[in-house]
Amino acid sequence: MTAPAPAGDVGARAGRRSDFGRYDNLPRLVLPTASVSPRSAWIPLERAANDFLLDLVYEKVFERFPNVRVASIENGSSFLPNLLRHLEHAKQRNPWHFDEDPVVMFREHVWINPFWEDDIPEVIELMGPERVIYGSDWPHMEGLPEPGGILDEIDGLDERTRNLFLHDSTRQLTKRRPA
Repeated sequence: MTAPAPAGDVGARAGRRSDFGRYDNLPRLVLPTASVSPRSAWIPLERAANDFLLDLVYEKVFERFPNVRVASIENGSSFLPNLLRHLEHAKQRNPWHFDEDPVVMFREHVWINPFWEDDIPEVIELMGPERVIYGSDWPHMEGLPEPGGILDEIDGLDERTRNLFLHDSTRQLTKRRPA
C-alpha cells in the first residue's frame, strides 16, 4: 500500500505508532508540489468532508439538535452532488430511519463555502443561494490572488444571489437563534 503523506517535519510524524496506531511500516509517497496539480492533493480532504457531513445526517444530529448549524469551510464543494445523491438514496431505501427528509435537513443546517474554481452557480443550484458562502483564503493556493476577482466568477448571478453569496448568507449563519 502506498499512501500520500506530507514531507518535512510534519510528514516525519505520519509513521509513528503513537500518533496513528499501526502505521509503522506504511510506505510513504511524497508528492512534489511543483509537478502535481493542486486539486489532486485535495481529494482526501473532500472525502473527509463528505463523510463527516453524511454522518451528521445519518446520525440524525440535525433532528436531535435543531439549532445546530454547520459551515463547510476550506473543503470545496465537488463532493456535494454525490453527497446529495447518497442522502436521496438513503431516504428512499430507509424511509423508516429518518423522521424528516435528510436532503431538506442537510440544506437547512449546512452552509457550503466552495473553492473559487468550483462551479459556484451549480453549488448555489444544489444548496440554494441562502446556504452558499464566500470566503477568500488568499494568499494560500486555494485563494484568488486578488480576492475581488470572485466578482468575475459570479458575474452571471442576479444581484440578490450575489449579495447572499458575498455576505448575507454568512450573516444568517452567524445570527444567534433562540434556544
